[in-house]
Amino acid sequence: MRTIKGVALRLFKANKFIVFSSILSIAISATLVLSMVLFSFNAQNTLKNQMKQAYGEMDLSVGFNMDQSNVLTPKLVNEIVQNKKVNKVSKVSIAHLNVNKMDTAIYTVGAENNYLPKSRYHFTEDLNEESVVMNKGLAKVLHAKIGDKILIENKKYTLVETVDDLTATGSAPDMLILNQKVVKSYIQAKDNRKAEATYLLIKAKKNVNTLTLANQIKSYDKDLRIDIAEQDYGVKSNLQSLHLFIVVLLYCLY
Repeated sequence: MRTIKGVALRLFKANKFIVFSSILSIAISATLVLSMVLFSFNAQNTLKNQMKQAYGEMDLSVGFNMDQSNVLTPKLVNEIVQNKKVNKVSKVSIAHLNVNKMDTAIYTVGAENNYLPKSRYHFTEDLNEESVVMNKGLAKVLHAKIGDKILIENKKYTLVETVDDLTATGSAPDMLILNQKVVKSYIQAKDNRKAEATYLLIKAKKNVNTLTLANQIKSYDKDLRIDIAEQDYGVKSNLQSLHLFIVVLLYCLY
């Protein structure tokens, strides 16, 4: 009676090339599948890191286009804050303020002291009404170091932190970060409008669909511009297709 082991040995002796090539093909296939799986996970992690670098912890940003006359009023901001799907709202005011030493206007962010603007603009120090953060490139031009007084709009501010230049995120190369109330007061004085902020950073509650939340906020004012901090749809779709292809390939192999 022939055993399986005996049959296998006879097959191996009679067809050594076929056996070796089959084993090699299986090994190459397994290596390729493993490489594709690792590539898929690495691509996903890279996208997540890029999104966090660009947008921080926010899920939505809400405001009006600069060419619109509408502003974020206290009433509108309160409506958004009271939405049950919203976990955290942080006000941001944007202006261009003059640095006296340079005699030029610099892109200026007015930020509150919470994790949303800190993760978005990558600073860590709390800002009072007399402190300022700037990017390292601007600090180098001004020959400024931590603790120095910087004259902005004829008022002295203390430099409390420098951050990396944000050219990779699409932000202005030179940037000042001041307390949100300070920048808001400059904007209100210049435009004579009671704008509460330029835009809002919003963190949704856990398991809330950001598109649903965006549509709800849009219903408060149809002219609102809402940006959702999600992965590019095309890239996300391609990654999902790659995951599906890998699953099908594994099924065929095993």
